[in-house]
Amino acid sequence: MERIAAVRRQSLYSHSEAEGELNLPVGSRTSLTVELTEPVDTPRLPGAAGAVRVVRFHADDADALHAALTEALRPLPGPARPPSLVSRGPARPRRP
Repeated sequence: MERIAAVRRQSLYSHSEAEGELNLPVGSRTSLTVELTEPVDTPRLPGAAGAVRVVRFHADDADALHAALTEALRPLPGPARPPSLVSRGPARPRRP
C-alpha cells in the first residue's frame, strides 16, 4: 500500500502499449488505474522484466474496490509528527 500514489475509477476500452505501464484488461476493458510512487519490476511475457509506475486492470465491482483502496490510503487522523519529535520518555541528565 505504501507504493500506491493514486487510484482512479476509469473505464478504458483501448490500451496502447506505453513504457512504464502494465495493462491487464478483461474483454479489452480495464476499470481501475493505480499510479505508483516508484517503479516496480514486473514479469512480462515472454519472460522479460519491466518496471511499471501505472497499472490498469479490470475489477468486477470496481466501485467497491476503488472505495476500499481510497479508504486504505487515507491518512490517519491527527497531526503528523516527525520521528525526532516522538516522545521516548524522560530525558536523561548528561554527565559532565
